[in-house]
Amino acid sequence: MADVVHAFAVPIHPSSVGLARTELRDVLRPAAQPVALVEDAVLVLSELVANALSHARPTRTDDIGVEVRLVGDRLHVAVTDGGSDSVPEIVPGPGVRPSGRGLFLVDALSDRWWWEPAEHGRTVRAELRCPAAAE
Repeated sequence: MADVVHAFAVPIHPSSVGLARTELRDVLRPAAQPVALVEDAVLVLSELVANALSHARPTRTDDIGVEVRLVGDRLHVAVTDGGSDSVPEIVPGPGVRPSGRGLFLVDALSDRWWWEPAEHGRTVRAELRCPAAAE
């Protein structure tokens, strides 16, 4: 399987979660990945974009950057936003709060996730293992 690298941007708008989901499905469909992996990756990306919309400052270009890399047996999803004064962290406990479980889901569905400073903000990354590539 050839490596897939795809970068795109979505506007800082609530509709961007759906736009990012659609774009990711369109990128992964030709790569013939298992449906379960695609849906896990779509949910991870949804949560990362939603977190950027909820918690980050606008970027200099008023958009959120997304990068998808399918390399070997790993799928990398990255979201770059304008940064925040807070550090991305998992909210402990299930609770009954209406929000705050996004990174809990990202952590549960990905093999690992992390964040790092970006030129004008921050990038949150997640990595998922592709079962089809490991067989």
